[in-house]
Amino acid sequence: MKVSLSFVIAAFSTLSLIASQNVPKCSRTPVRKEARTLSDGEWNTLLSTASQMHTLGWFMWFSFLHVRFFDSIHFVGMFFPWHRRFIREFEGIAQYYNPNFVLHYWDATIDASDPRSSPILTTGRMGGNGGPNGCVNSGFQSGWVITLPGMSQTCLSRDFSGMSTYDSPEIITSVIQSSQSYGDFRPSIEMGIHAQVHNSIGGAMGQKYSPSDFIFFLHHSNIDRIWWQFQRARPENLWSYNSANNEGSISLNDQIPVFTSPVGDVMVVGYGSNCYSYDNAPANNRRDDTTTDDPSDIAAVVASPEMNLATGVSASTIDKYFPLLAADDTNPNSVAMPNFVSTKAANYAKSNKGNASKYSKKPVPAGTISDSIVSTANTIAPGYTAPVNVSASSKPQLKIPPPLPLEYILMCKYDVDQYNKMYANNVQLINQLNADGYVSPYV
Repeated sequence: MKVSLSFVIAAFSTLSLIASQNVPKCSRTPVRKEARTLSDGEWNTLLSTASQMHTLGWFMWFSFLHVRFFDSIHFVGMFFPWHRRFIREFEGIAQYYNPNFVLHYWDATIDASDPRSSPILTTGRMGGNGGPNGCVNSGFQSGWVITLPGMSQTCLSRDFSGMSTYDSPEIITSVIQSSQSYGDFRPSIEMGIHAQVHNSIGGAMGQKYSPSDFIFFLHHSNIDRIWWQFQRARPENLWSYNSANNEGSISLNDQIPVFTSPVGDVMVVGYGSNCYSYDNAPANNRRDDTTTDDPSDIAAVVASPEMNLATGVSASTIDKYFPLLAADDTNPNSVAMPNFVSTKAANYAKSNKGNASKYSKKPVPAGTISDSIVSTANTIAPGYTAPVNVSASSKPQLKIPPPLPLEYILMCKYDVDQYNKMYANNVQLINQLNADGYVSPYV
């Protein structure tokens, strides 16, 4: 794949800027992995260390901080930097008790079509829904009690009654590609997949004291990963830090509440306190009831023109929602398409191989879905002219996530008009993908 001169120049500029701010490079960067790829041993380390931290009261401490500073860290520019520093602090304390601890992430977009069936929300992992009284009674957090200042003691609770579909990886990819700055990107993710998971898990996760549920940390590790991916999608994104909320001027020199360090110190993963990294194309080569990354399943999806963003949607859709696919050299970080697919999508790809002959453009073979999209976009002019004799209505279609309840929007102080505009844009994108006859690998 081609590497642009501007990207190389930006990389050197980045190193110079880091050096000028005296932010040292980490000597060790443990890899945060997608949770479903973890071995049983890695899960045991994750959960046993979290249990120890709960016993020692750390979950209540982090919940207290989140409640105390809630209004100054949500729906403002500080959202991403503060939470990056916050979860890294949690990870660092956990590593004091167990040096092998790593704050892995849950990519909920993989489970977008059916989050209730996620393997992460099972007894052997994070546990499931709350019982009749809402209290979590499965998984390692069963029986946990929350005690916070000014609040009556209560159980750790969850309520999946509002759980439905989430934003799919196509939505995240579109946000990354169409956002011109941090000020565009931040509200789309904060009010989108970030809020959807909080609200749908419900119970404690739907309240200001959400860090009392360990799901919070796996979820925010993923939100941080998405920000890091956006930061690397274009050279100018890495240090982009502006606001779209009329909150006044914000700066990389602003102090992060609680941690008294400037925003600039946490902008680059692998430097300063950010001593971690994220996996690339996570895999475990197996299939479960809802998702799979079995090589034969991935190969079938990759070979299908109707399941590739560069060949399965119209040129007008690409221009509006995926503009970086039409760039001279598409950056791999601009495509957020995990290498896990739904079993439904894999079965469709294997059963409808004949549809490929009806498309004038074919995907470039690659080992991962994202790599195929990028290689295809960099090889051909992406976007089809309508495929022959293919009915879009007969195909599996992306579902539209329900809007957030007004109560949650107001708690987070989101701008209602801005939220409604973002939601309408996402609905239009989903409807357009379905109308184009595109079949998501995550349906």
